[in-house]
Amino acid sequence: MFTFAPRLASTLLAASTIFLIPCRTPAPATPPPSAAPEAPPPSLPPPPSPAVATATTDEPVPDLDHVVVTVNGVPVTEREVLAEVDERIGIYAAESLQKGLIYDESSRTATRDFFRDEVLNVLIVRRLAAERLAADGIEITEADVDAAFEEKLRERGQTRAEAEAEIAEQGKTMAGVRTRIRWNNLAVRRLHEKHAPERRRFTEQEARAVYLARPDEFHQQHERRVSRILFVATSEHDAERHARARARAGEVLARLRAGEDFASLARAHCEDAITRARGGDRGWSPRGFVTAPGNDPFGDAAFALEKVGDMTGIVRTLDGYEIILLTGLREERRKSFEEVKDEIIAKREFLHIGEFWDRFAGGMKKNADLRWSPREIARREENARRDREFIAGNSAQPEPAAEPANHATPPTDFVRRRPAL
Repeated sequence: MFTFAPRLASTLLAASTIFLIPCRTPAPATPPPSAAPEAPPPSLPPPPSPAVATATTDEPVPDLDHVVVTVNGVPVTEREVLAEVDERIGIYAAESLQKGLIYDESSRTATRDFFRDEVLNVLIVRRLAAERLAADGIEITEADVDAAFEEKLRERGQTRAEAEAEIAEQGKTMAGVRTRIRWNNLAVRRLHEKHAPERRRFTEQEARAVYLARPDEFHQQHERRVSRILFVATSEHDAERHARARARAGEVLARLRAGEDFASLARAHCEDAITRARGGDRGWSPRGFVTAPGNDPFGDAAFALEKVGDMTGIVRTLDGYEIILLTGLREERRKSFEEVKDEIIAKREFLHIGEFWDRFAGGMKKNADLRWSPREIARREENARRDREFIAGNSAQPEPAAEPANHATPPTDFVRRRPAL
């Protein structure tokens, strides 16, 4: 997930400490609404204050009003840096959870340092893009952001409530999503329209050539869409909790068999907050998306259903007692050219715009007047010193033996048990 430039040893170690033990709730496979590069106009409201939560009370509290850098005279404060960094940590923690790992909150300070330089670059480019937009007389309004968000909902066939639940599941905030739509999408596209020497439109013929050259890219696996109603009772719970969860599952199953609506009962009774908000829907998944067949009671039950509308009885899974409904089937096949034509063209145009933005943003930054605070200069010099020591120390070491590809065990010092739900 990260792009690892040479980083100080402590930061690399911190990156390895943000995992805990496997958790058990299978994650939906639906991808998020997304956008492209970045940059805030002077008219934007100030960013929300970050949650300045630290693992121990003796750590210094950041000075949120400290000016980290000025960009052509416009300040970037510590408040903005930490707000953006903490948004990324939230996304990272959610991605880790989907892989069965839990973010270790005690590593927040080190993780902030890991993301800091990348975030500062983003904020600098946003300032420069805001300046360029203003000079070009281009305004991006809240209505423009609303329209772009609504367009994304239509493309994905989602309601606003479904999208907001998915955004929360991914560790994002609506404010952060709107910021990325504004700068990763709208600002980049409008500056491309204004300044690109060549605005390339890709043809159907070019798209067909891509389709024929990359057959594996357009292969669709056998996938299923299921809904669930979960009553939590794991191996960490006592017999009384298991009996109560199973009894509640039995009551709901009886109501389903009497004809009540699955989604309504899921919203009322499912004990998994994410799927409860979606009326039980877990999205599309291929076989073995979470764990291998034979070690996945949920997947075994879901893939034993034969027809859309089929429903299990009470299934004992690693999470508790569940009722599973099959709501969709996609057979394994190669997608037709007509299905993927627009997607191919959109991706090629996206790459074309990205290449423009790399050059354009790089030029703006090269010509910018950046004035760093003494505190930030000292931090960067200290990191550079540690980088040199880390690289020198590693160059003197023999090449370590390669670890197995599936090795992902964190240092035991940073592992604690996941509390029972």
